Amino acid sequence: MVLAINVQYSTLDLPTLSLVAVCIAGLLGVFLIIDWMQQRNVRALAWWGSAYLIGASAMALASMPTPLIELSRVR
Repeated sequence: MVLAINVQYSTLDLPTLSLVAVCIAGLLGVFLIIDWMQQRNVRALAWWGSAYLIGASAMALASMPTPLIELSRVR
């Protein structure tokens, strides 16, 4: 017997997905920096955490709906 159920699919748009990606990357970066502060002899944690924070800020700037700085074309 086949049941007919009206299923509504929710869609995730690009701004929502980019916000989630930026928040997760920033959170991972902060966690790695905190771990490095607890174990200062492991410098890879600091490099890895700062790379995550730089990547999160780059994703945030790239996914902005309007540009922060308007660049005019030189004629």
